[in-house]
Amino acid sequence: MNKIYLSERKFKVFKFITNYFKENEFTPTFEEIAKDQGFTRSRANAIVNDLMKIGLIDKGDSSRRKIRLSDKQIKLVNSLKINYTYNENEFRK
Repeated sequence: MNKIYLSERKFKVFKFITNYFKENEFTPTFEEIAKDQGFTRSRANAIVNDLMKIGLIDKGDSSRRKIRLSDKQIKLVNSLKINYTYNENEFRK
């Protein structure tokens, strides 16, 4: 069984993106993610890039709404669990 380890912050961003998509039928912008989560647009972009690298979301080439989600990716949000022992700073050295 493959496992994906997410920090609580990344999990919350992924959950926000999928819930936003379900409610609006389009994905949030980096600014909307940043505002909701209480950090900068740059940090939102970095987290989205991390989520993209592990295959939870895709990024397109459109103007403001670059995040793309497949049906399979949307279903993942309910099956993911937070790894509370994960320390993001350990991997940023």
